[in-house]
Amino acid sequence: MPRKSIKSSSRPPVPLGTLLARRWQRKAGVILVTLLILGLAYLGQKQGWLAAPSAQNDDWRLYHHQNWDITKVIDGDTVELSDGTRIRLWGIDTPEMNYRKPNLGPEPFAQESTEMARTLVEGKTVRLELDPADTRDRYERLLAYIQLPDGTWLNEHLLQAGLARWERRFPHSRRDYYKQLEQQARAEGVGRWASQKPKPRRKKKKFRKRNRADDLRSDSCSEALILSPVDYPFPNLRSLVARLP
Repeated sequence: MPRKSIKSSSRPPVPLGTLLARRWQRKAGVILVTLLILGLAYLGQKQGWLAAPSAQNDDWRLYHHQNWDITKVIDGDTVELSDGTRIRLWGIDTPEMNYRKPNLGPEPFAQESTEMARTLVEGKTVRLELDPADTRDRYERLLAYIQLPDGTWLNEHLLQAGLARWERRFPHSRRDYYKQLEQQARAEGVGRWASQKPKPRRKKKKFRKRNRADDLRSDSCSEALILSPVDYPFPNLRSLVARLP
């Protein structure tokens, strides 16, 4: 018996360009997802989202609302505790001393801010307060507000003296209040803001808008001041002056 012809059920071949396009689309999707994951991981590490909960709990247990001795002042916004932990003052930024760049030298008012911090806290017992925003910076320094024995705050003293700026880069609970302290120091022209003290504004003179009646009155007055030849007391004075050598 003659064999029946079997029709081929295979699909038509896909063009090479379409295959390459599909392959690159899959690769592009994988690359985008990978970059997104890496970006979120970097942002989380920078903002402290990925910090170990145990480390944060230890910081809160050891340092929050605890008294510690300050053994060394590094610069205006960095001090060292008796256990070797370095504190970065939360919410402010002082000029750099540039210890690692001695050729540059200290920034303006860096020495003044360092001396003020040294006078207020070095060798003294202070009280630390942490912020819910974060407990460590990227250099693993402890972020804290430092309360002096008299109940005032070192962070605020530096702002009020015009030796620090309020921290603009990272959010914290005292952001708005520290911004007001800096604005007050700017207005008073203290510390680093002495050369930027706003000058008092001069009052602008108010000129009354002239109208047609004023012009007519001024013209009549000027005409009244002009003397006619008859009323001139010395009629020959002009001729005498003209004849002078």
